[in-house]
Amino acid sequence: MKESLLYLITFIFGITTTNSSPGQNKDSEADRPVYKVSRITGAINFDGIPDEAAWESVDTLLMTMVTPVFGAPPTEKSVIKLAYDNEYLYLSGVLYYQNPEDIRAIGKKRDYQSWSPDWFNITIDSYNDRENAFTFVINPNGARNDGSVKNDMLVWEDRNPNWNSFWDAKTVNMENGWTAEIRIPFSSLRFQSLNGITKMGITVARSVASKNEFVSWPVLSPNFPFPTWKPSLTAEVEFENLNPRKPLYVTPYITGGFESNNGLNEQGTDYELDTKSKGDAGLDIKYSLTNNLTADLTVNTDFAQVEADDQQINLSRLSLYFPEKRNFFLEKEDVFNFSLLGNNNLFYSRKIGLYQGSPVRIYGGVRLTGRVGDWDIGILDMQTEDYRENPSENFGALRFKRTVFNSNSYVGGMLTSRLGTNSSYNQAYGIDGLFRLLKDEYLALKWAQTFENDLNNEVFDADQSRFVFE
Repeated sequence: MKESLLYLITFIFGITTTNSSPGQNKDSEADRPVYKVSRITGAINFDGIPDEAAWESVDTLLMTMVTPVFGAPPTEKSVIKLAYDNEYLYLSGVLYYQNPEDIRAIGKKRDYQSWSPDWFNITIDSYNDRENAFTFVINPNGARNDGSVKNDMLVWEDRNPNWNSFWDAKTVNMENGWTAEIRIPFSSLRFQSLNGITKMGITVARSVASKNEFVSWPVLSPNFPFPTWKPSLTAEVEFENLNPRKPLYVTPYITGGFESNNGLNEQGTDYELDTKSKGDAGLDIKYSLTNNLTADLTVNTDFAQVEADDQQINLSRLSLYFPEKRNFFLEKEDVFNFSLLGNNNLFYSRKIGLYQGSPVRIYGGVRLTGRVGDWDIGILDMQTEDYRENPSENFGALRFKRTVFNSNSYVGGMLTSRLGTNSSYNQAYGIDGLFRLLKDEYLALKWAQTFENDLNNEVFDADQSRFVFE
């Protein structure tokens, strides 16, 4: 089995060695115009009003209507500018209204999602891979909403609103509209630089809900669902000499409390009060090893702050699927994606720290995600405690994939393991490829196989394998 797996991995590496150098955009659209973002040197008073002298030399982005009339000039004036300095990417907007009563300002909660209010959005494909991106959205109240995008936003589920990052936004209401400033630290993004040049994909959009009007830069085709969040439609932009700090984030926690139970004594003659103290502590660490490699370390992990799942009623014999919401697993989660149609996946992180619906303590773990050249890599290892009849287990995953032929095609592989202290195990490998044949025509090939204790494990055994061709 080991020799066969080694051959398969060598095959993947072998067919990619003739590809272009890191950072190159390789498809037929690679020669699309590049917008050079203005570097500002003056000070910006981050107050939501872009009236500083530093903004005067920055060009205004030309917005084009997407809906309701594609290609038409916007009915409302927008003065939107994009700039950067050594630490931040800035986006400013002066958003006018002919009738101020048309402003729709609804919601002030972080990550509030609704199509009802007006909104101002920037989508950043920081790796310029035209497949993954981060989205940052605000409304006239300054309410922030962020999320990550994978798989070129083919379906609504490809955007994960549970991803959160460090960024700021401020808005100010005017008599004839509202103004906004968005400030995103480059240390919150992951990107690659080649000879001092960093290329990303960016889309900027504005919505006027009262008119169902949606305008964007660059021009976005209305033929796709959710075009403003689609990485392949972003404009290619260029930055010079980005050297952001590599911050270290340490998030400790400590919990404490008392538990009291009032029960009958052994004789059943009286009630006795039993009081116990409870306490726990742990920490999470995040560090950017490079501009495009991030390491996460967790010790005695606490997920008490995680948003609760939406309640679902299961009327079938199959298990329900719940998306991952724990921040530790959300950083570039797309790299661990190995979908086998529907919600079937070779790696499902929600199984870590859970047994028959009950939470299991995670002693700790480490996670490394990012990109090296044209390679997307993900490494994960976590250890859980024993719980009831379930032994202490180690969960591991290794994922790698690389673009080939063009920026919308890749080949890759994945290895996963689940090892129990009672000698139980479940291991799997998978090889996949996605190939863009024509403009909107793709070919996907996937093969995965699992090996488990107490089973007759043979490589390429169809009974324990799945092949996907679509």
